[in-house]
Amino acid sequence: MKKLLFIISVASSIAVKAQSPFNDIVYLDVNKIKAPVSTHGELWWNPATSKAACEFPKGSGKLANSLGALWMSGYDGSGNLHISTQVFRQEGNDYWPGPLFSATALPYAVSQGWSKVWKVTASDINTFLSTTTHTVTNTPISILEWPAKNNPYAKGKAGVLLSITTDMAPFVDANGDGEYNPLQGDFPRMKGDEMLWWVFNDNGATHNNSKGSSLGMQIRATAYGYNRGTKVGNILFYEYLITNMSGIAYNNFRCALFNDAELGWYRDDYVGFDSVRRMGIAYNANSTDGSGQPEAYGASIPVTGVTILQTPSDVGNTYAPLANFMYYNNDNTLTGNPDSATQYNNYIRGMWRDGLILKNDFAGAGISSNGRTGSVNANYAYTGDPKIKTQWSECASANTPADRRFVLSASDYSFGIGATTKFAFALVITDTSSNNYCDSVSFDNVKELADTAWKYYYAPPPALTVSSTEPLQLTAYPNPVKDMLFVNSIIDIKNVLVYDVNGKKQNVSYNVSGKRTEINTIALPVGMYTLLISNGQDTYRSIFVKQ
Repeated sequence: MKKLLFIISVASSIAVKAQSPFNDIVYLDVNKIKAPVSTHGELWWNPATSKAACEFPKGSGKLANSLGALWMSGYDGSGNLHISTQVFRQEGNDYWPGPLFSATALPYAVSQGWSKVWKVTASDINTFLSTTTHTVTNTPISILEWPAKNNPYAKGKAGVLLSITTDMAPFVDANGDGEYNPLQGDFPRMKGDEMLWWVFNDNGATHNNSKGSSLGMQIRATAYGYNRGTKVGNILFYEYLITNMSGIAYNNFRCALFNDAELGWYRDDYVGFDSVRRMGIAYNANSTDGSGQPEAYGASIPVTGVTILQTPSDVGNTYAPLANFMYYNNDNTLTGNPDSATQYNNYIRGMWRDGLILKNDFAGAGISSNGRTGSVNANYAYTGDPKIKTQWSECASANTPADRRFVLSASDYSFGIGATTKFAFALVITDTSSNNYCDSVSFDNVKELADTAWKYYYAPPPALTVSSTEPLQLTAYPNPVKDMLFVNSIIDIKNVLVYDVNGKKQNVSYNVSGKRTEINTIALPVGMYTLLISNGQDTYRSIFVKQ
């Protein structure tokens, strides 16, 4: 009997080890924020060390956030709850690396090959576009191994070759054949000046964090940032394309962003909410953050925010209000950590662990409020600006600071079989200041950063090109182009020539006005082209792609 128990114990140990999660992360570090993403979907956290890793300002050792993750829940036609969440892996993992190919669970071995975050930069793209003949040796690895549809060179974790027959990572299709081949001029369609891409799902080897039934969702994730010497350097962008692969249509589906908003030292934080910008905010309760810990900010502290840029319920220029902003504490009380599918779902839907709806129990300045007393139901917690003591905020209520977490939930959505929806948000961090604590803080600066995030998300600037990072000679935009290409140069333009990848001159119409020309590209076939402009003496060259 003892021998049998020993064999079972060893077998169980091997099984657990075989399903161990992966610790692969890659940092987005293009601007003032240095922050990782994990192949299991965690943001701003290092699973190998189980520590926060969102450094701001970059190189300082100070940490502005701890962990962010996608939470989702919905109900099938029989009213059964399906839910997926991720926190710190103490209970397990609901998310695993890799795409879903059907409603069946993704095997562990396949997931392992997809445990990679791909990184591409504007410099990589410029190097590629400045080369007319592409080979395996002169193509940047980030472009050569990009995990796009039918790329014969796509590689995953540890150089594993990937077979990709469906749409995965976004790309510019230079020849319009619907497949990615970098040697034929295709390259990643990137956002920002540096971009990360990865894919994960909630139907993998285990689903034991939420302790609920999985939804069968595939999430294609993008993270990116800009470095333009402006306020956008304090912002990182995140975008999820969520596809329902389950074969089940969900009612009252919600996606949400969980954030353990540890601002420096984790025990002295407050949280708040701005409904206009759909933004959760973390700020310091005390004038000094921490007491000398390496990650603490001391007397010069930032304010952080997560602003939701797009939800499944947004239509055109109509942005649906968030359903809920809910907070909880890192403890085991009724306002503490969830420990079941029902409790996780409660937080997604504006309720406490025991199902009590959030209350607006603000009774005036100096009177503690935790959102559990009174009779006034609330969708959002702590909606006031702390500088106004007659509004509901943690600061006005003089709450005891603690390790706060919050959940930003999108409104209910009917999610059909095979459908794809988008959920996007930005992390914004203000510059450090001695005024960013309860008695003197204003949300004006973090709101201004959120406004910048919205501007850059919906009206992104032109991509950085070789000519915009070196002495300016020639800029051509937009690139890729659909109908009209605009060109600015340092010379008075007299001649304009366009050639295809085979060196054949193309007939295009254009209008020249001094150092500027507009080129009509409507008649050009989809593909990559070389542009030459000259003033009769000097000639400058650029590459553009016609979509």
